[in-house]
This record gives sequence, structure tokens and C-alpha cells, in this order.
Amino acid sequence: MAATEWVLVTGAASGIGAELCRLFARAGSNIVLVDKSPDGLEKTGAELFGKFGIQTVLLVHDLSFPDAPEQIYRELEEQGIEIDVLVNNAGFGTFGNFWETDIGRDKALINVNIMAPMLLTRLFLPPMIARRKGRILNVGSVSGFLASPYTSTYYSSKAFLLSFSQGVATALKGSGVTATVVCPGPTYTAFNWHAEEGGPPPQRKRFQMEAADVAAQAYRGMRRGRMVVIPGASNKALALLAKVLPRRFALWLLTFGQEASAKTDAKTEEAAKPK
Repeated sequence: MAATEWVLVTGAASGIGAELCRLFARAGSNIVLVDKSPDGLEKTGAELFGKFGIQTVLLVHDLSFPDAPEQIYRELEEQGIEIDVLVNNAGFGTFGNFWETDIGRDKALINVNIMAPMLLTRLFLPPMIARRKGRILNVGSVSGFLASPYTSTYYSSKAFLLSFSQGVATALKGSGVTATVVCPGPTYTAFNWHAEEGGPPPQRKRFQMEAADVAAQAYRGMRRGRMVVIPGASNKALALLAKVLPRRFALWLLTFGQEASAKTDAKTEEAAKPK
């Protein structure tokens, strides 16, 4: 009987990460859940054990700290856990003119969105290749095909992840290991919540996909060894347009769209304030 696979998921406490954990657990995989939220990890871990009876390991780490990937690798090495599937899901974004945003937040974004997935892949990939079995799933974004005036660091980080994943996937051909990048569009997850302000999650917007739907398409694509997965017809169309539209025109459209969205959000938040 084959040994049960171990899956490592970053950003596992909520959103797409938690939904992916549920899919892996339903298939009988054991899961290492990594997140900076202890309460979220406890809740998700308890749910997975209660519903599916799998083994879980909960690791509280903030991936904005540069040494977090190495610490995660060493902790699992000490426990004798070999990772068969690595899911780099953790990520966040900032909004505003680059020269006006908090540079500390942008540094943390680079660590979480770029450095952590790169380093975790570098650490866990060689043992997979040695065993000739393993999968990497990177959670990117359709924004990786574009550029943005108000979320320039976030879009750039997802462009890196897209290119990085495609390059690694190509190099892995014939190794028994695959790499997949999923590029969702707007998704209703904790990513969109005003958590730092203590406010409730906003209402789901019409064009947002549910995290469970994104996770399901990412999971199927990864299992099939696909290089790039773009959930949703509108997101596929956007990625295609990004390839054929002149960059200047695409930037103009994004500027218009993001400004309109920001105004709408501001009006919604103002209307929701107690009178």
C-alpha cells in the first residue's frame, strides 16, 4: 500500500488556501498548514481532522520574515515529514501610488509573494526530484499578465510567479515532478477583507469568483500536471487580451477600472457607516 502523501499549504487558514486543504483532505492527504494566524490554523486544522480524520501539522510562521522558509523546512525535517505536494498560496497586496505606500508593507509583500515561494520551492524540490515524484502548485493571479498603476508591486510579484513557475515546469519535464501556476481573477476571500481595520468582510461583488471554485480548478489542473490554470471564462479572456493589447492601452483600461472601483468602494463604506 502506497504511503499517504504529505501536502504543505501556505496561507492555509482561510480563503483559497483553506479550500485547497479541504480538497486534499477529502482525497486522504495529510497536510502541513502554514499561516501567521494561530486561531485560523487551529480552526481549519480541527475541521480537517474532524471531517476527514487526516494527520495535520500546524506551523505558525509569518512569511514576511526572510528566514521563515528555512525554519519550516528544518521543522519538518526534524519530524521526518517528506513533502510530496508544495502549495505556495500565501500572498497579499497593497494599493496606492507606489511612492506613497508604506515601503515596509511593500518589502513584506516581496518576501511573501516572491521570496517565500521561491525559497520553499528551492528547499522542497530537490527531494521530490530524487524520489521522481512530487507537485508544486503556485497561486498566482491573472494580474501576472498585466501591469497596474495603483497595485504595481502586487502585479509585478504575480508576474514573477507566473514566469518562475513556467520556467521551472519546463525544466522539470521528464523528472516525475510537475509545477503548476493558477492565475485567478478577483476572488472573494479574506484577502479582500479590511481585517487590519477590524471591519466586516465586504459584500461579494458580481464579478468575483468563490474561493472554493478557484481551488477546485487549481486542484484538478495540478493533478493533471498542467503548467498554467486560469479559472473562469472572463479571466481567460482577460489573459488573452493582455497578450494582444498594447501595454499602454491595457494600462489605461486598468487605471480607469481601478479608479472607478475605488470610488465605488468608498461610497459603499461611507453608506455602511452608522449614522
